[in-house]
Amino acid sequence: MLSSSSAQNTYRHFSIGIGAGQTSTFTDFLHADRKLFGYGVFDYYFSPYLNIGMEAQSGSISGHDDQNTSNFQGDFQSLTFKGKLHVGELIRKPQRYIAARASIGDKLVKGIYLGSGGGVFMIMNGINSSESYNNKELFIPALGGIDMYMGAESRLLLNLNYQTNFLLGDKMDGSIRPGSHNDLYQTISIGISYTLGKLTYL
Repeated sequence: MLSSSSAQNTYRHFSIGIGAGQTSTFTDFLHADRKLFGYGVFDYYFSPYLNIGMEAQSGSISGHDDQNTSNFQGDFQSLTFKGKLHVGELIRKPQRYIAARASIGDKLVKGIYLGSGGGVFMIMNGINSSESYNNKELFIPALGGIDMYMGAESRLLLNLNYQTNFLLGDKMDGSIRPGSHNDLYQTISIGISYTLGKLTYL
């Protein structure tokens, strides 16, 4: 039988983190190659499960047509401003509650989130079959994933994130073809953040 006691929910207002993962693209080229990227992130928390933040990414993207008859590749950097709403914000308990030992499943469910925002994407030293190029595009991110604290009042936060970035233009691959569509790129990543500041009590 689990013992329980009266407690208050706590959190810290800031966190900084790093992570890495893979990119893929959806462009005028038929196939996407998986490449690596890294990121740094800074977040502000209105509550344990509602936050906004800024993320900087740096990595590579590439794609090709059948039998590599034509291709593109390049290095990119991006800056994203985004917000995340977690399930835990929707099922948050009152200010004072009876705290029992939380299961891993309970933590995972509360840490599930969706989010969006806006950003700017810059490709540098891009090369396609016909030219070298450098381009800049605005984009809208759609993201989902899981945040999970390592323990009660822990400063460490693990993150698993999937994100699709919808560019507002068609120049990421340096190619505009008849019937072409706006480009997008996707990322899947794992990271860790360290929370900062004094504990805030709900």
